[in-house]
Amino acid sequence: LNMINTSVHEETHFFTHSAADYDTENIYLGGGKKIVVRYTQVFPSKEMGAQIPQNLRTFRYDTYVGPDADSDLSANVHGPYGLLNEFTAYCWGTNTSVKLFDYYKTLPQTPDTWFSYVQSAGSTFAAYAEFKYYILEYLIYAQANHPDVYKAIMANDDFKTAFNSVDATFTSVISEYMANLDRVETIMTAKGYSTKQADGYFWIGNTGVGISSDDYDTLMTEMAKPAYQNMLKALKN
Repeated sequence: LNMINTSVHEETHFFTHSAADYDTENIYLGGGKKIVVRYTQVFPSKEMGAQIPQNLRTFRYDTYVGPDADSDLSANVHGPYGLLNEFTAYCWGTNTSVKLFDYYKTLPQTPDTWFSYVQSAGSTFAAYAEFKYYILEYLIYAQANHPDVYKAIMANDDFKTAFNSVDATFTSVISEYMANLDRVETIMTAKGYSTKQADGYFWIGNTGVGISSDDYDTLMTEMAKPAYQNMLKALKN
């Protein structure tokens, strides 16, 4: 049960890379639907990642876009298409964890039960902000430094459709998770435990588990700036 998020994430990668040829990827949209996205010319994500400020280098930075990231990693090799691949995998893995809320209600209603639920999605929901930020930052960097690459990506309607669909789904998943955290607090409070969400942790009594909310909040605040909002608008055209 604790590995189901990771299992779905990795199977999503398998599905993504099962496209008909090397130059395309399948992006799963939910409800049995997919979209085939064809690659255009890109540059390695690490080039963009190197100029991300230190204060915005969150948990997944080093693994996916930092200078020491694996040069063969899809998120690096295929630029925004590889980043979209990860965005999608984290979306569906997190979604699976979040949707298990009713199942957890059938288990013994102990702090350990709910810590398992909270941490399963809490370990990955911040990836929403991270990969959305990486994709937007890549496009902003490309527009300024590789205009031909930028124009080709922005002319790729399937890429934009896939990004917007996954973005909307992941946003909904996070809203459901946040609402469920409040429900967990209600359940545990009714059993006599003190509960709170603070400093990137979810607390029941004197024990807390990390939920990466600090990373999420940091990047969501950054993406509220005009440069990112303008790029989001461009992706919807």
